[in-house]
Amino acid sequence: MNIDLKILDALNSVLTNRNHALDLLVIFLANYLVYVFAAIAVLYWFWNSAKLSARKAVLLAFVSFVLARGVVTEIIRHIYARPRPDIPHPIIDMSQKQFEASFPSGHATAMFSIAMSIYFYNKKLGWWMFGMAAVTAVFRVAIGVHYPSDVLAGAVFGILTSWLVEKIAAGKIDGLVLKLSNLSDRIFPWTGRP
Repeated sequence: MNIDLKILDALNSVLTNRNHALDLLVIFLANYLVYVFAAIAVLYWFWNSAKLSARKAVLLAFVSFVLARGVVTEIIRHIYARPRPDIPHPIIDMSQKQFEASFPSGHATAMFSIAMSIYFYNKKLGWWMFGMAAVTAVFRVAIGVHYPSDVLAGAVFGILTSWLVEKIAAGKIDGLVLKLSNLSDRIFPWTGRP
């Protein structure tokens, strides 16, 4: 058995003697923590004292997310359609996802790209987001929808995409950030800060 399968089996085996409440927590961490990322980005856009810096980070995070998850992941999945793990103790119903490619993990790619973009502008928040991304990655393996190499590759592709977006676009979008920021403050005046 290769290392990918050993880690997958070990993580999944921990969850075989479980209860319903633990199932719900594990499924939330594996599948839905990504929505907390979206909420954090919205809050960061609207209520950060360093308004333009925060909004630039959120805009770059959005661009990185779209490129990493919507372009890079899908191109790789089209070229290398690795099947999802076939494990003896799945914690979720795989019937809806069994025909989607496993490599790389879309959740990991998306979350690590967003975390990296935020990290460039707010180290503390970025580290928290990296932590949440890692939790999701581990639980994606634990519930049996990915191999460890899927989530590791997703993290690498997400971080690299964000890094490239930062290097290429960060110095060129200040005008766009200012326009979007002013528009946002006009639409939602109670959220604007100096």
